[in-house]
Amino acid sequence: LAERPENKAPRAMGRSKKAASTGNVKLFCYWCDKEFNEESHLINHQVAKHFRCPDCRSGSGRAGNCITLECLIQHSRKVHHTELTRVPNAKPGRDSPRDSMHIYGMDNVPDEVIQ
Repeated sequence: LAERPENKAPRAMGRSKKAASTGNVKLFCYWCDKEFNEESHLINHQVAKHFRCPDCRSGSGRAGNCITLECLIQHSRKVHHTELTRVPNAKPGRDSPRDSMHIYGMDNVPDEVIQ
């Protein structure tokens, strides 16, 4: 196996080359553009605002509280027998579950959105 040069760090998917090389990664929510200082805060925001079932009543325990968009899509199919048609609380143009189901934190955010 070829060794990675010592000055080259692996680049995470979804982050721009410039941001990854400088360490100045702008953390933001793909669905609403809210900015964050830490990725853990970004993920907590996504779970609270974008991965909750809009059809389950709030305060009904853990029902409809999903940890990823893929989980919310599956929840909608299994519990409500419907397809999730839009990501909850997302901006128009970024609300398609099919187009963004693999985004989690900053992972898999399209490069054209980051730049």
